[in-house]
Formats: sequence, C-alpha cells, structure tokens
Amino acid sequence: MNIPLRFTSFAKQTLSREILIDSFKTALFVGMILNLINNGATFFNGTDISGSSVLLNFTIPFLVSTYSACRAAHIASGSTLKKSDAAASDQKNTSI
Repeated sequence: MNIPLRFTSFAKQTLSREILIDSFKTALFVGMILNLINNGATFFNGTDISGSSVLLNFTIPFLVSTYSACRAAHIASGSTLKKSDAAASDQKNTSI
C-alpha cells in the first residue's frame, strides 16, 4: 500500500512530543471553559452530568489544536507547494 509522503510526514508531526503536549495543555484549558459554559448549571446544582458531553468538551479542542499545530508546521516546512508553484520553481532553477 502506497501512502502519500504528505500524509506520513503529517502523521509523524502529529505524534511529536511537543505538539501533543501543547495540544493537551490547550485542550485542558479550553475544555474547562467549555465545560463551565455547557454544563455550568449541572455542576453547581449537583445533578447528573453527561460523561459524553464532558469528554467531547476536552476531545474536540485537543483534535483542533493538534491539527492546527501540524498544519502550521507542515506549511512552515515549505512542503505544501501547489503544482503551479512547483512548476514555476523548477523553471527558475533550470534557467540559471
């Protein structure tokens, strides 16, 4: 099975320690705020809290933060050239 190079480099970035730690910190902070907004009344009234709602309030910020960090790193590495940009770059290199 031939997995595109772009996907494998993106997957490696996703599993990097720095990105995972930053994503975890962001998810913890944003998740707490979202839980207070979405479940604040249930927290303070002492009623049952939906576990899936709490879990999603932490999971979604983690996934968004991880994707954003990987995408930014991928763009910064310069590996997201469009076909037209790559062709123009090749023309410049051959004309020298």
